[in-house]
Amino acid sequence: MNPTPCAVAGPPPPGSVNRFQDDVLDHFKPVSTYERMLARHYATVLARYQQALDAEDRAFTKSDPLEMLEKHPQQFKMLTRYVADCERACRRALDDLRRLIRQRPKPAAAAPASKPAPTPAPQPSAAAPHTAGAPSTSPRRE
Repeated sequence: MNPTPCAVAGPPPPGSVNRFQDDVLDHFKPVSTYERMLARHYATVLARYQQALDAEDRAFTKSDPLEMLEKHPQQFKMLTRYVADCERACRRALDDLRRLIRQRPKPAAAAPASKPAPTPAPQPSAAAPHTAGAPSTSPRRE
């Protein structure tokens, strides 16, 4: 293993977590303690994923990714694996949160204040009753 430290280390800065947390809580509007916990977890993972993308961007700005792969394959592997792990964790946290929100009990549909009066079915005209198989009384044109 290469003793060179990885470009990504430590937890995400507290300000980034709070920024994401406020947005996530505002967007999902959790109704239970468990939903709030999952929303906060998603915000933390999202901040970590953003930090990983920033580190990857910094690393690839300093050197060409192919050059880094050739000269420092362990660092390249560690960095890309970290970004992929953060992306998976972010997707998993979001899926868990969405699944819990889908399982919320549905609010009972409000009954209308007054039911509309049923409309009567149209009645056949009494002047010209027509039954199947009976000869028509209307004059024929020939």
